[in-house]
Amino acid sequence: MGGVMSATPRPWELVLDELLSYLPPGFAWPRDHDSYLAAILEPLARGIARLEDEAFERRQTEVTPATAIQCLEDYERILGPHPCRPDGFADTLEQRQLLASARWTEFGGASPGYFVQLAAARGVAISIEEFSPFRAGESECGESFSMPVEWRYPEGALLATEEGALIVTEDGEPIATEPLILLPPRWQIGEARIMDYWRVAFGPTVISWARNSEARCGDTPHADWERQSEVECAISTRRPAQTIPVFDYSAHAWQPPRPLLGAT
Repeated sequence: MGGVMSATPRPWELVLDELLSYLPPGFAWPRDHDSYLAAILEPLARGIARLEDEAFERRQTEVTPATAIQCLEDYERILGPHPCRPDGFADTLEQRQLLASARWTEFGGASPGYFVQLAAARGVAISIEEFSPFRAGESECGESFSMPVEWRYPEGALLATEEGALIVTEDGEPIATEPLILLPPRWQIGEARIMDYWRVAFGPTVISWARNSEARCGDTPHADWERQSEVECAISTRRPAQTIPVFDYSAHAWQPPRPLLGAT
């Protein structure tokens, strides 16, 4: 049909006009919609109109794996099994779309911003801190480091209970400290390989600590939390070859040190 791939779907009346236009010339082949011939062709015209409408809707969603449903299996077949997942693919439709979209649109990179986006595409918030050794001619004794904004704790630290649950207001908003200068040891005296390490801090994480009378020796871990294994794997497989990422799940759930309770 000449108009099936038009910019927008057509109403069935226009489709019927096109069907009637293909009839042979002559008074035996009327073109008006009140004819018996038009009544016979009307169901076909309505079906074609519905098909155009469905094709138009799918063209808006199937063009990207982030919203694809019908073509999602095709995207996954082209991408192949994900190396950072035990079964190779996600489970739910939303997770499959998120994972396929992240892999389909990824360009690669080596900057902190790239790895932050890498995690964000998988629905995980992280921040990155880098470390550097003390450098002669550049560092100074005392507080030699500068204080760039990106080194500060992101918008203050969220307060948490000793179990790791966030403390919120009556309206349910998380409570954060005033801006903290939690700088990495930018100019540490040590080996030059300090610069090869960088810390990946995950968002607020609920941490379950082992407690006396509740924990079982040899069975209960000292601390337990849900790991972002896929994000860790994605970062580890894409890290610059000479670097070593350190994954930290306690950074964003700040609380005062309470050694007697096992929290530091």
